[in-house]
Amino acid sequence: MLRFAALLLLPLLTACPSGAPDEVPLDTAAAEESFRLGRGQQLQHAREPSQAALDAAVEHLEEAVRLDATQPKHHYYAGLAREARGDHLEARAHFEGAVARDDAHDAARWRLGRLLHQEGDLAGARAQLEAVRPRELGEDGPTLLLELGRVLEDQGELGSARDRYNQAVAARAGETQAWFRLSHVLEQLGDAAGAEEARVRYDICWGVEQQLTQARHAVRAAPGDPGAQREVARLAAELGRTRE
Repeated sequence: MLRFAALLLLPLLTACPSGAPDEVPLDTAAAEESFRLGRGQQLQHAREPSQAALDAAVEHLEEAVRLDATQPKHHYYAGLAREARGDHLEARAHFEGAVARDDAHDAARWRLGRLLHQEGDLAGARAQLEAVRPRELGEDGPTLLLELGRVLEDQGELGSARDRYNQAVAARAGETQAWFRLSHVLEQLGDAAGAEEARVRYDICWGVEQQLTQARHAVRAAPGDPGAQREVARLAAELGRTRE
């Protein structure tokens, strides 16, 4: 039902079909300006969370979609803004729009697959996630493998789920939740020793995660303290989060 509603919603978020009486003429220059403004607000919200900035980002990015629906990036970033605001139905419609215009848009497929999984559409989520190339997601590749493992586990394919979790921790040893899920699956598969080893690795990673959370609080309290910044960098590196 939700998927049907999203399909009905998608045309409302994009340009009208050619020849429709209320068709919005293609205006690439105005669309790019709206996109620039929307991305600016989106990045500002990422640095300093603000509902006003997020709302402005949604408004500008969807205006970019309305003015030029041919650009996958307009749909993708509008989807990110909608997802950040909790508007998952609208976000999914935008991600579907991005994929429809660029079949190789791995980031949009990844986001779409995640939303479908949240909605309980396991077959749809699996189809999207399996089509994503982990390498194209860069540092998010291990997280993709974790999420695909979760879908496979929910479908009862424990052996395949185990393989994806193993791939996730091989790609990034600090993929904490992959260790947790791996221990759970190995236990169900009767590998008690493997399950215990995965639990130990999970406990170690979880401890570092907690330290990293505290270090981030210290940076927010004293953003000019280089020691606090170094501690965040050290712990993030230990978890393999090189971007942070």
